[in-house]
Amino acid sequence: MIDRPSPRTAEHPMAFRWSEFRRGALAALISFNVLFLPVATIVGTISTGNPSGILVVFFYVALLHLVYVLAISAAATVIGGCAAYGLGVLLRGVSSVRRHIFAFAGLGLLVGGIVILIVGSWPKAENDIYGTLLDQITTPIVALPLLALCAFSVAYGWHWTASRSLEADGVEQLSAPEGQLPG
Repeated sequence: MIDRPSPRTAEHPMAFRWSEFRRGALAALISFNVLFLPVATIVGTISTGNPSGILVVFFYVALLHLVYVLAISAAATVIGGCAAYGLGVLLRGVSSVRRHIFAFAGLGLLVGGIVILIVGSWPKAENDIYGTLLDQITTPIVALPLLALCAFSVAYGWHWTASRSLEADGVEQLSAPEGQLPG
């Protein structure tokens, strides 16, 4: 690994390299996909009203995840990653961690909302279990947890990579006393 000087300066304390944004985008993608299965299984089980059918819901959500969600989330990450880089450039002079977390969570909400609207507008498939599950994506019981998951994943991706990058620079870890947000 090439040891390059940090892009962070007193004027731009939160300037990050493109490679650091890619690492954050990958962290957001992984966290979203790891958490999607349990979140969607719980939401699907609640929406069916049959808690004993959780294994069936889990099976269908796992198939949905493999068939659609992995590819859609990867595409959203590529597009959202470019937007995240632009947002990071705008925020590079802002040292408040809290503002960065809220900004990137907002970006996650925006990208997640756009994806939900696009997927919700797809033609409906009457006899396809995936179509039935995807038809419900714009209902509040499905959309709100997915939006929260998107916001969390993008904010987490930023925090995870920023804390590692700043730690490599010798900056104190992005943490605060218990019960308080840093920044």
